[in-house]
Amino acid sequence: MDIRFTDICFITDDVLKLRSFYEAVFGAAAEGDEWHSALPLDGFVFVFDSAKMLQDSDSFRYVSGKSSDNTIISFNVEDVDAEYARLLSLNIETINKPTTHPWGARSFQFRDPDGNILNFRSITKKEEHMDIYEHCPTLETKNFTLRLVREEDAADLFGCYNDVEAVELMNDDNCDFGFYMDSLDKMSNCIHYWLDAYKKHYYIRFAIIDKQSGRAVGTVEMFGAKDFLPEGSGGVLRVDIASHYETEEYLYELLNIADVQFYDMFDVETIVTKANPVGKARVNALHNAGYSPFDWKIPGRDHYYSKVYRKK
Repeated sequence: MDIRFTDICFITDDVLKLRSFYEAVFGAAAEGDEWHSALPLDGFVFVFDSAKMLQDSDSFRYVSGKSSDNTIISFNVEDVDAEYARLLSLNIETINKPTTHPWGARSFQFRDPDGNILNFRSITKKEEHMDIYEHCPTLETKNFTLRLVREEDAADLFGCYNDVEAVELMNDDNCDFGFYMDSLDKMSNCIHYWLDAYKKHYYIRFAIIDKQSGRAVGTVEMFGAKDFLPEGSGGVLRVDIASHYETEEYLYELLNIADVQFYDMFDVETIVTKANPVGKARVNALHNAGYSPFDWKIPGRDHYYSKVYRKK
């Protein structure tokens, strides 16, 4: 199968205004008119299409021309502070100031005139990295907070790991035990096991906290290792979540935070994760997030998907 990334297309109510913004940000010239314009960059193209033009077409009436907070377009830059100063000189309002994260990346975000979020990021020197196994970061999505699992999460997480439908979709490959918990004591022992692995720098097991209820509804595990895969550095992502939350929307949200944070945080080029074919919502979320079927070539390692991080 020959599938190649080519462009990002923005559907907008004002092609010329949006294209002028991107010309200023990236220092390049676009071609086209108020209906369709293109801005070629290194390896791909930004395309700007008129929402009205597409809505008048039988094939594209579904477009709205409205922005979404579910997507962040990221670029690696040499000096994120210099880029921040440059954008301020262009009177571009940023969402936040450059911040150095515990995993070593330094970044800031800003919006284009249509509200789409862009992320400029640089990677600090190895010796400047904060150790994620000394200071576990807390991550935020629209509906969830991800932070290191705690002993006091046992009662909440028991509801997830005692959920037969949820456990059926969990990945326990290469684990010392299955994830079905039939008692609170077993759940507590499992959390102790995860925290011990964190202290030994094996992996991070994040608790997924529902922002609305404040309760832990599942966990996310991630680790990375050099030469983990034949293609280079990689890591395994596990997402365990109560069956009530096993929806495309919630799963895509968690996959998106992995996209934005985990490649840099764990210094990996590829993330692999498993999806039981029974879990249709999970399989669909993986496809929508850009994951492809992955052949691990190891007996028993079936139904895996992978996504490669392409640095700009």
